[in-house]
Amino acid sequence: MDKETLRIKMHIHDSLGKTLLMTRRYLAEPEKTDLNEVISLWERNISMLKNEEREDWQEPHFVSFHHAEAMGIDIKIKGELPEDESLGYAVDSAITAHVTNVLRHAGGDIAYISCEKTADGYVMRFTNNGRKPESPVEEKGGLVNLRKLIESIGGAMEIHSFPGFEMIIHLPEHIEEEW
Repeated sequence: MDKETLRIKMHIHDSLGKTLLMTRRYLAEPEKTDLNEVISLWERNISMLKNEEREDWQEPHFVSFHHAEAMGIDIKIKGELPEDESLGYAVDSAITAHVTNVLRHAGGDIAYISCEKTADGYVMRFTNNGRKPESPVEEKGGLVNLRKLIESIGGAMEIHSFPGFEMIIHLPEHIEEEW
């Protein structure tokens, strides 16, 4: 999916670049450039950019859900995940870290995620059906990186080990810089 996305972006980039070069040539030397060709290029590019119908892989969190399914983890969601695209990367990173840890550390096969809209953003709670931690969970690797990401966008993260594992993430309603 990443390769396909990159291929599409490269195609759009190349097509727009060609159109801009042809337009520049037309403006500099109109007698040496076919105006109909320039117009046709612009029409194709505009049509390509206006295509607003999303494919499945473009839907929010598709890759995270697909990753979980491939690992044999069922995701159960209570509430609505944030729809704001600026939060997409943070939400996907949290889902991926959680799903990986459910499989690797808890030996579970269900990742529970609840999400609640609050006055200043969202509260997401992550639990699972696997083994309960025998000692306090140490933040390493994925959890350390996730905490850095969440805090960098103005959010906060809590990890509880008892009576069972629970990760709580507080997200702002929106962030200015998209990932």
